[in-house]
Amino acid sequence: MFPKPYRLAKKRDIERVFRKGQHGSSGFAFINALENRQENSRFTVIVGTKTKLKAVGRNLLKRRARAYLTLENKAIPAGRDYIIGFKGQFTKVPSYNDISQNLGECLKKLRSAPSGGTRKPYRRTMAR
Repeated sequence: MFPKPYRLAKKRDIERVFRKGQHGSSGFAFINALENRQENSRFTVIVGTKTKLKAVGRNLLKRRARAYLTLENKAIPAGRDYIIGFKGQFTKVPSYNDISQNLGECLKKLRSAPSGGTRKPYRRTMAR
């Protein structure tokens, strides 16, 4: 588990990152990121029940992803909110090397993308 200042826990913040953030994916992993107004980055790791893993496997997958993030903390840009997730169905939990390779590729894609939200804000036009 991440220390408290590094956790992205509020539902409102998580929805904002999904809605307005950048997206990078590789293989079975994806990362959404969005600028925040804080000095440090905040993280959350999600694994859905559709992965066909039991709770023990999902927890192991989360622990391996968190271990990667703590080791690679210097390479991750600060001042952003990150959602790390896994998609697809697994027969067994991927190895740490597979997870680190996929997450590394996702981070490379996010670094090459422009910063901030890329979507235009919704504006309602009224017909007169």
